[in-house]
Amino acid sequence: METETFECSFKKAFEKDDGQVTVYITKNDGSDMTIYGEALGSSRWQKGDRLKIAAQPVRTSKTGKQYQTASVIENISGDYSGAPAAPTTNYVSSSGVQTVRNINDQFSEKYRLTMSNLIGSYMSGGKVPTDSEFQQIDNYVRKILEAKANNIDEMLSDDAPF
Repeated sequence: METETFECSFKKAFEKDDGQVTVYITKNDGSDMTIYGEALGSSRWQKGDRLKIAAQPVRTSKTGKQYQTASVIENISGDYSGAPAAPTTNYVSSSGVQTVRNINDQFSEKYRLTMSNLIGSYMSGGKVPTDSEFQQIDNYVRKILEAKANNIDEMLSDDAPF
């Protein structure tokens, strides 16, 4: 699908439980727009921050409001972790996880979250994993993160994608 890339000013964002975010922006031409997509750390962005967005063409909802669906939302004003300002690609997290800067950091953050969830689930039964159990959980996490469904039938099947 065709996309357009543009810069705009950030107004506010609402992160959702399903990993998505609704971002309200003002485009350079002065028009206000609602953007749907993924943007980690958007809760820490400041009003007026500059964003760079790659999104599908403008659509109109049933209620007559215009919106766009973004594939990439970048805060080009910098981040707020004390690091030097640099463009960052952001992905949504309802838990407010730190901004992810590159593919290795993305994998590390996904690994950390998935591993934490599985270890926490294991330990909720009152057990502490042994080294071999920990290694087995690590292998499952890596399989989960590498899994890709080849088609919709695979995604709908009851079998795990790994």
